[in-house]
Amino acid sequence: MRTLQRLSVPSLLAALLVVVGCNVLDPAYDEGGSVQTLLEDARYARANGDFDRAAELLEAAYAQEPENAEVRLELAGTLLQREDLNSIDLVGQVTDFMRRSLDGEAGHRGGSADSCSWEGSEPTRPFDPGAFPEYGEILAARPVLNQVRDLLAGPDGAILPPALVALRPCDVVVDGEAVYDRDEILADLYATFGNDPNRVRTALMLNTVTLTLNAYANVFEQPDVPVSWFLVGEQEDAHLGFCIATEEVVTFQERITEEVNNVGRAMISLDLLVHDASNAALAALRDEALGLYEVFEADLGLACG
Repeated sequence: MRTLQRLSVPSLLAALLVVVGCNVLDPAYDEGGSVQTLLEDARYARANGDFDRAAELLEAAYAQEPENAEVRLELAGTLLQREDLNSIDLVGQVTDFMRRSLDGEAGHRGGSADSCSWEGSEPTRPFDPGAFPEYGEILAARPVLNQVRDLLAGPDGAILPPALVALRPCDVVVDGEAVYDRDEILADLYATFGNDPNRVRTALMLNTVTLTLNAYANVFEQPDVPVSWFLVGEQEDAHLGFCIATEEVVTFQERITEEVNNVGRAMISLDLLVHDASNAALAALRDEALGLYEVFEADLGLACG
């Protein structure tokens, strides 16, 4: 007859604690827990849909080790997951919305502000960036998007390679293609994340989503600099146009230049993801993201001079 192995009370307690996801046996837990313990408990909370608790635990881990790439990445992902903005599909939705808007039928209404970006005789129709279904959610999440941006590539302890952060889309995009040393940047990423491809690809995905959504909101949402947006020209050759008070043009240009560059940087992160994962669906999305960058760069006429 097979004899059942008896568990001592301490062993049984330890087993139960693992099951319920609580690591109170960690000697440092009463003081906030070791970083590894906080990571484990945050993963358990996240797996059970408690993103607030997971973020709280990861914030505690980040306070202990702000340079820890694993902590920064998991905190960034949890914050976006809590806002339901962690899907790279949102990048495709933004680009598809812009494409469908440009393909719409032209009208004949112009702008009334002092300075417009097109000749007055061209047919125009108003463009409403808020028609994008998730626009309100993106606006509400802007503080979180900025926090995630800083966790990934902020000025202090960035976990993205400096070579990636420093890339200028105007220099990278040549004749509609991205031209740069992908393998060098990926090697730095793999070194940062202990040669773990899932973490490398997560970092690239989060950077793509964050930069795209933040740039989309920041381009179109400027309460202190009122801008009227239009789609200009005939359907087969429509482009994005704007009207703005003359005295606000310089301020507007300075802001838009950086955001257009951020759209390009998002495209580069997505391109690296395609290069690393060899995924056909992502390649199609990368091409769409490149198209969105080219639309912003060409129509706003600012980022590459």
